[in-house]
Amino acid sequence: MSLSDIRRNIKEADKLISGLRDLDDNLKYATGSKRSSSISITKSMFMRLKLINSAIPDSTKDISAVKKLVSDSLSTSSQKKDVINFKYNLGAGQDKVISLKKEDRGKYLKELSLSESHLKKINNDSVPDRAIRPNVVAKIASSIFGGISEKMASAVPDLKQDLKESNSRFLISTYISIALLSSLSVFLLSAIVMVLLFVFGFSVLMYLWAPFLLLFVSMVGFYMYPASRKSSINKEISTELPFAAIYMSAVAGSNIEPTKIFRIIAESPEYKYVGVEMRKVINQVEIYGYDLVNSLKNVAKSSINKKLAELLNGMATNIATGSSLQNYLEKKSQNLLEDYKLERNRYNDVASTFMDVYISVLITAPLILVMLIVIMSLTNLKFGNMSTDAMLTLSISLVAIVNVLFLVFLQIKQPKV
Repeated sequence: MSLSDIRRNIKEADKLISGLRDLDDNLKYATGSKRSSSISITKSMFMRLKLINSAIPDSTKDISAVKKLVSDSLSTSSQKKDVINFKYNLGAGQDKVISLKKEDRGKYLKELSLSESHLKKINNDSVPDRAIRPNVVAKIASSIFGGISEKMASAVPDLKQDLKESNSRFLISTYISIALLSSLSVFLLSAIVMVLLFVFGFSVLMYLWAPFLLLFVSMVGFYMYPASRKSSINKEISTELPFAAIYMSAVAGSNIEPTKIFRIIAESPEYKYVGVEMRKVINQVEIYGYDLVNSLKNVAKSSINKKLAELLNGMATNIATGSSLQNYLEKKSQNLLEDYKLERNRYNDVASTFMDVYISVLITAPLILVMLIVIMSLTNLKFGNMSTDAMLTLSISLVAIVNVLFLVFLQIKQPKV
């Protein structure tokens, strides 16, 4: 076996590892038959990776920088026969060659066949999963800015952490590539518009800063989006958690196996965000081979929601000590529901206070101001060099801006339904 054969095996192993990473991201969102098929493909790819790697050590025994003696080459001739080049067809006229041990050839073909059959099941599903849709923009961005993004990734560790905690399916380098491509596209498009306006006789010299401002706003937006998304997910989990805990308590009352409780929540469309966290627990058990207690603790450690982390840690403790999981979930769901009601009451108090402020500032004050402007107009009074028309326009603009700010603030403070 030559060095080129070893290089080919390593390249194939790298592709399998990349595919496993993508499947792990897909399992955060996959449900039902797609989830079962994805898990089967993952196990098959693990086995194929193991078979490829097992051929490499035996293949390197006859490779040396020093020319071997005749006796040495005769002694290794039997080793060479143990590893063979295996060629198989990928379809569409494409062939692939890898090196395997003789006894592993049948196993590899079997695992490859299993992967293809389960992949067909996923592709034939009429309802596509958003997690397995290919992202053309990400591919283009990575091909153009991949090298630059890899260097920039180490300079923004906070962004990497935010991406991870916001359950993004993009790696930090891919996300930076998309940000660079999108921001540069905005800059070029705005610059082209400026040039076209100049060609058609419009004076745009005083707006030359606009493309650079748009570039800056785009980059800042991409930087802040994961943190904003993480905060939104945290709120959504807090909203769903009391009702998910009640549901889990009811299911636990039937003495069902604990892992199935998490599977039921994960596959329920009513708990979209809590379900993603529950899939992480199932992935830890089914793919990585952890026991349920350690899986719960691992997910709790990485969870962005403190209440969910407390719930998972408490469940881990109850399962480890053999206590009643149903009793724990009943009490925990009551506490979570009380917190939910208190949060609603706090929002009602805030909304009531802002209603009073709104009436005073944005209804009464503008009416008084308009009356003063009318009186000033009738008596020819002026406020400095500003005319009454300018004052009226300014007043209306300020009222509109403050109204928008009030709406934005209330929207931010409003708990999810």
